[in-house]
Amino acid sequence: MLKKIFLTIGCVSLLTGAHMVYAQKTTNYRAPIVQYRDAVELFNKEKYGAAQENFKLLVDARGYPVEMRANALFYEALCALRLHNADAENLMMAFIKDYPENPKVNRGYYELAGYYFTNKKYGSALQAYEKTDILQLNEEETADYHFKTGYSYFMQQDYDNAKKSFFEIIDKESKYKAPANYYYAHIAYTEKNYESALKAFNKLLNDENYSKIAPYYMIQIYYYQQKFDEIIVLAPALLDSTSNSKRTPEIARITAEAYYHTERYQEALPYLELYLQKNTAPLLRKDHYMIAYTYYKANEYTKAIENFKKISTAENDSLSQLAYYHQAQCYLATGQKQFAMNMFASAYKMDVDKQIQENAMFTYAKLAYETAFNPYNEAVNVLTNTLKNIPDRKNSMKLTNTYQTYTLPPKTTKMLFCRWIKSKNVITNSTKPTRKLPICGVSSYSITANTTKPLLC
Repeated sequence: MLKKIFLTIGCVSLLTGAHMVYAQKTTNYRAPIVQYRDAVELFNKEKYGAAQENFKLLVDARGYPVEMRANALFYEALCALRLHNADAENLMMAFIKDYPENPKVNRGYYELAGYYFTNKKYGSALQAYEKTDILQLNEEETADYHFKTGYSYFMQQDYDNAKKSFFEIIDKESKYKAPANYYYAHIAYTEKNYESALKAFNKLLNDENYSKIAPYYMIQIYYYQQKFDEIIVLAPALLDSTSNSKRTPEIARITAEAYYHTERYQEALPYLELYLQKNTAPLLRKDHYMIAYTYYKANEYTKAIENFKKISTAENDSLSQLAYYHQAQCYLATGQKQFAMNMFASAYKMDVDKQIQENAMFTYAKLAYETAFNPYNEAVNVLTNTLKNIPDRKNSMKLTNTYQTYTLPPKTTKMLFCRWIKSKNVITNSTKPTRKLPICGVSSYSITANTTKPLLC
């Protein structure tokens, strides 16, 4: 009886033990699944540190499916990338190497590329993006892919490929649409593809991040294209929003020039003076001329003279000649005839622009006539010297006719023309019928039949 009791107890013990062993094995097998699920939940909540610890335990554990271990290694590496850990790159490359057929390999390259991009390793980022199958990415990730490849190419100075990448998303709604348009426009601008640049910059005029920089590029493009009316539309508002910007002097100068070239001199003045106030760089001669001429046309003669003086003594060129000429006009407008005479004399002595030279000489002689003690002789001497350089009778007649409007006596006007004839000592040939007339002591001078009546001495 006792023997039966012990036998029964032994059987029960064996069965219980077997059940306990089975239960333990089931628990040990199910625990990694629960742990994996918990780790994924932590990852989705962006608790990457805690998630990584759980995934690492699963990687090191034994006795569960290979696929689960591979996924755990992927997520451990991905957590390291998110945390920018020093071993992040090695962990992801180990996953790719150990499980090349795993469906998450494409995601691994994409995430690794983003990690390189964030750390400004643009060459490495491009290599990883090249191994990424874009067809496996969703719409948001595709936009991310194109922008970051474009920017990486941009930073590598590979502008052709950068432009291609940015172009893929410049018309698609995403968080990268505005920056993609900006960099695309910037590349087009540097390549002088101005119309493409304008189109892209125009999309940024209402963007909170680019609404101030886009018009700056646009007015520069309009300046190169000499579209001054378009500058006037954009530039004043841009100045109002960037009054203390380092770009203020340049914007003010371009705005002033736009008004200057459209002959709206009074409107140019405030921007011109803002430019002078904010600018710290040395002014070029052409800048001084624009400033001086604007003041001149706005009847600010004293300021105009100050700036014309900065040009007229620098070079023996057309700009100096114009500066002398307009400086003389400023003196004349303020009643300073002697100073005006000096400037007109300087202008006509410069053999650069013949028209300016003639006009300066005419006005100088007129002033000489008006101001001299013996006006006739002074005016005649000045004009006689200049007549020697006038190449044809047409210009000489223009000179004498001009001086008739200055109320020179007829005798003086005749004297001028006669001196020109004698200085040239020529006979004009004409195929038209002519009549011979004795003029100024010249035995014969051909006059066309339909000419105006010659001046006789």
